[in-house]
Amino acid sequence: MAEYGMHEAKTKLSKLVADAIAGDEIVITRDGVPAVRLVPVLPTKKTGRKPGGYHFTLPDDFDAPMGPEFWGPDWKLFVDPEHWHLFEKPSDDTERLDGDATT
Repeated sequence: MAEYGMHEAKTKLSKLVADAIAGDEIVITRDGVPAVRLVPVLPTKKTGRKPGGYHFTLPDDFDAPMGPEFWGPDWKLFVDPEHWHLFEKPSDDTERLDGDATT
């Protein structure tokens, strides 16, 4: 383990980086007290993914309306405008569905 003072480390930084990459342990001290350890950055593992590497095709009816069998027994809640207020965020002065005022 090699120790270098702050000023000496600044003047020899290129050499210290090369030594750390080579596997040497470098410690930089401040006023004689170890402050930091200079270590190499480990290489990251490549995942093998590439942008645009996944291709798919949409079915011809991808934008067709979905029927009641998709929405289930409560399908009218989604289709009927009379029930749309149930999905809006309540303002501060409205009552919640359970009857309590919002806080």
